[in-house]
Amino acid sequence: MTAGAVLRAKPTPDAPVIGPLDYDIVHVPQWNPKSKWQTAKRLDGVKGYVHEDDIRTLGHFHAYCEKRAGVWKLIAFDQGD
Repeated sequence: MTAGAVLRAKPTPDAPVIGPLDYDIVHVPQWNPKSKWQTAKRLDGVKGYVHEDDIRTLGHFHAYCEKRAGVWKLIAFDQGD
């Protein structure tokens, strides 16, 4: 996610904000190329919609996260294969 990104209740710019997503990692189950809004799920399971301009992919990079003391932490990052 980019700085200032938010998770919204509906796929519109004026929908209620569920919560901020500043650089959060989210799961996008299936990219919809016909929509500017993508369904996304935060690591805590909360679902909503994010504008595609706020989504960044890791591409061929690998991020390794671990839950430590109840908080998810990025512990390693590499370029992958």
